[in-house]
Amino acid sequence: MKLRLLSRAGPLSIGEVASQLGIAMSSATSACKRLEKAGLLTRARQAEDERVVQVALTEQGRARIEAWKQRKREALTKLLSVLDQYEQEELQRMLERVLEAAGAHEVHSEFEQERQVITHDSHN
Repeated sequence: MKLRLLSRAGPLSIGEVASQLGIAMSSATSACKRLEKAGLLTRARQAEDERVVQVALTEQGRARIEAWKQRKREALTKLLSVLDQYEQEELQRMLERVLEAAGAHEVHSEFEQERQVITHDSHN
């Protein structure tokens, strides 16, 4: 299960997790139990319907996501360091066109956030 889903969406029912990841409920339940054991998320039955189990990231889960993002930023910064400012801007422009053509507005937004951090980091 991707912790990033919970990071983006906030608390979800296991059914919603399964649906969004395109996996079986049983697979989502097993994955959530493993992540709960690892201290990365909590599982709680809903008071209004005890059949529904909602999952949410713990502080440790959020910290794990942030650590992954930081490693990704560092790797991308290193990869982009071979390009000068003009080349980085041109690459960004081309990627934005491809993402726009693919209709990936959500991905584009994430990319833009990452790019801003990376561009800022590579100029320091």
